[in-house]
Order: sequence, then C-alpha cells, then structure tokens
Amino acid sequence: MVVSTSASAADDWVIIDDEGFATFNVPVDEVEDAVGADISQVVAEGNFGPSANWAEFGLSIDGDMATGVLGPLEPGLYYYQITADDHLTVKDPTNPTSVASEPEWSTLFVEGESAALLADAPEAEQGTLTELTYQSSVAGEERTALAWTPPDYDADRAEAYPVLYLQHGGAQSYRDWVEVGRAAQIFDNLYAAGKIQPMAVVMGNGNVSNFADELFRNIARTAERELNISDDPAQRALAGLSMGGGQTFDVLASDPGEFAYVGTFGAGRFNGLDTLPVDAINAGTDLFRLYVGNPTDIAYNDVLLRPGSDAGFVVCHRARVSSAG
Repeated sequence: MVVSTSASAADDWVIIDDEGFATFNVPVDEVEDAVGADISQVVAEGNFGPSANWAEFGLSIDGDMATGVLGPLEPGLYYYQITADDHLTVKDPTNPTSVASEPEWSTLFVEGESAALLADAPEAEQGTLTELTYQSSVAGEERTALAWTPPDYDADRAEAYPVLYLQHGGAQSYRDWVEVGRAAQIFDNLYAAGKIQPMAVVMGNGNVSNFADELFRNIARTAERELNISDDPAQRALAGLSMGGGQTFDVLASDPGEFAYVGTFGAGRFNGLDTLPVDAINAGTDLFRLYVGNPTDIAYNDVLLRPGSDAGFVVCHRARVSSAG
C-alpha cells in the first residue's frame, strides 16, 4: 500500500509505508508558529477510528518533534488535522490536498485492492469536473455546483445524457463528494469498467432554507443550460447523504415523479410518513433505494426499509412502523 502525495518524503509530516503504517513527524516549532503559542500536547485527529469514525492519535513530543506510528491502515481515503493542546488546529502544510468545508483537513489515500474504485484512473479514462456558477434565488447570492462528465462526453450529442443530482451532508460543501468521497475517481472507474452508462453527475450546494426550490429553480436549470443533460424525469436521478438524503426524501414526497430514480444514504430524516403521496410516488418512481451504514451510523436505528406493504412502501422510523398509505 502506498500513499498519494506530492510533498517530498523528507519534509512530510506523515508518511505511509508499503505496509500501511502512518508515521507522523510533526515539527513542534512549526505548529507553535502556526497557532501563535507555546504548546505541550500534539495529536493527529482523523477518521482513523473503527468504521472510519473520527478519533485522536496522540503523538509523543521528543525535543522539537512530535512523533508516532499508526496502523496498519486499511486501504481507503483518510482525512486528518493536527491539533495542539486540545483546541488549536493546524492543517498539514506539507500535504497539498484540501477540503473546502474543513480548511484544517488534509487527505491521504492508501491504495489497495479493497479501495480500487477510489484509485486514480489512467488519464485517458478520467472524466471532467466542471464548475457551474449561478445566482441562487433562494440564498440570494452567487453559488457554484460541480459536474462530472465522462471522458467521451459530447456536448453536441443528439441524445441528452441521463443525469444524477447528488447532494452532500449537513455542514458540508458541494465539493465534499470529490474531496472526501473521491466521487470523480469512483465514476471514472465505474465508467471505464462499463458499469455505468454515459451520464452526468451534478453535485449542488444544498445549504439552503428550501432545497426543492433551489434544486428546481437554480441547480437543475443551470445544469440543463450548461450541460447536454436530460430534463425528462425518466432520465433523472436524485440521491443524497445525511442531510442531503433527507432533502432527497423531501423532494420525493413533495414532487413525486420528477426523478425516476431516488436514493438516500444514512439520511435518518423522514417526515410525514403517514401522509406520503404513495400512489404518485409508486407511479413516478422506478427505483427507490434507502441505504443505512453499519451500527456506528447515527441513522442506523432510525431507518429501515421493509417490503410487503399493500401500498408498496413501508418505512420503520424510530422503532415505529408506519405504512405510507
């Protein structure tokens, strides 16, 4: 296993060897210069815990270096920050990666068979990421969405491309899908393997008071104007993570039939189950998939899809089974 980084190994604050062990060598004086204070404790914080949960890894201060060896790490993407004295955070300046929603974070990718979909595809098989700028009538400001298109995307193709609108979680950015989720690499690899059809993916900014309005009036209209994508509900999908999953479910309920394919990931927020327009949802939705993570997912006990309803749609929410009809 190797780590993807462009900084020189001699200067890196963290190096991952072929066995997946992460070695931290953090200069104490550089941390003190960054936080503007003397420090007595340094930890690396990141998704190193079980099931990729956030955890602290204490470093030992010896002279002018804070050091430690962590691992072996399983293949995958890790995000981390350096924290001094429990509250002074520093971004690793030797790691050029960044996360827009968390400026102190850097990322490290540990290669391995189980993370093959997250690896960079050969250059010729990489799609294109394009920023779409629009004036949000809901937020009252200029905003940006991000679009992935396949390597052979043809803006003049006679048949418009199917499109997936993919929403981020709470307190996150539209860029999290690519900066933390490595969505571009996943789509590149799936497309190269012939596992997805020619399509576009639009990652919008969901931090608004009324997501449905933002989606239909701003994000989708801008995407349809800038890209050769379909506005036919049969060729559109909507999915989201956490808060974005809740927003996705709200759109499924408020505007059934606008998206033939709908998915939620660890959403844990499903309102008004007793008044859902089940007939309209079933008539206009070809596929609804509801995903929940492992038992450490905060939505794990809140969400369970159960088949067998007369209405064709039953959700167990907070240990209460409610028939959507």
